[in-house]
Formats: sequence, C-alpha cells, structure tokens
Amino acid sequence: FAMIFHILLYQMYLKPALSRPNLTVTTEALVTKIMLNITKVGARHRAESVEFLHDQAIYHVLVRKEVILAAG
Repeated sequence: FAMIFHILLYQMYLKPALSRPNLTVTTEALVTKIMLNITKVGARHRAESVEFLHDQAIYHVLVRKEVILAAG
C-alpha cells in the first residue's frame, strides 16, 4: 500500500510540477546546512541558503521563496 501511495503522490503533485523553471529536484543528496535569517527578534525565521553534498561535491544555493526537504 505504501508504494502505491508514493506513486500516486508523485503522479498527482510532483510530476506536473517538474516542468517548472523555478523548481529543482535533487535526489541522493545530503543537506549539511540551512542558513536562516534571524535578524528580527520574535519574527519567523526564513531560510536564505542551503548547503548540500551531492556526488562528492558541496553545493551552496541561495533561496528565493521556500525550501522543501524530504527524507525517507
């Protein structure tokens, strides 16, 4: 059942979005840091950049809107 559920989620949500120019999906990557903007006391923290390891290389990417991390 779990595999069918994952396939349905992929077909319903991810597959249609993969053609968007502002979306990058990287698999088999390990996030090492999420840099947050914490300049305002009491305000919600906002991710400014993400550092991750992929294919034995370290990448540092800036964030414009949101970061979605998934594990499993």
